Amino acid sequence: MSEYVTYLEWKGGQQIALSADQKPGLTVTPPKEFGGTGQEWSPEELMGGAVDSCLLLTTLYFVRTLKIELTSYRSSATVQMDRTADGLRFQEITLKIDAAVSKDEDVGKMKSAIEQAEAHCPVSAVVKCPVNVVLETRVEK
Repeated sequence: MSEYVTYLEWKGGQQIALSADQKPGLTVTPPKEFGGTGQEWSPEELMGGAVDSCLLLTTLYFVRTLKIELTSYRSSATVQMDRTADGLRFQEITLKIDAAVSKDEDVGKMKSAIEQAEAHCPVSAVVKCPVNVVLETRVEK
């Protein structure tokens, strides 16, 4: 079993220091809509980044397995949150991916790699809202 530990320290007001062993720390505040400055990372942005980066790292495993010649990969994560009867809840996370491969036959393999990554990404698996992935793959020679 793997274990990952993070540490939080309240810095006063609505500012939190987030750290993990041997890694640079982050300052976390609420988003601007909830009284934050909008200048620091928010938990909502960290959630989008966690899902997005986990999907990419899982995709890279399948890229190697399927022998895809990936030449570039850029993505964005949009996290939608709304008030519900149970309070604020994530409603949806949408990942938009722009990937480039060097061979025509890798376009279909890239779609397969993303689908497999969606099924195996451990961060997405614990998120209770839908995670939608929109992939655009192009050949770049």
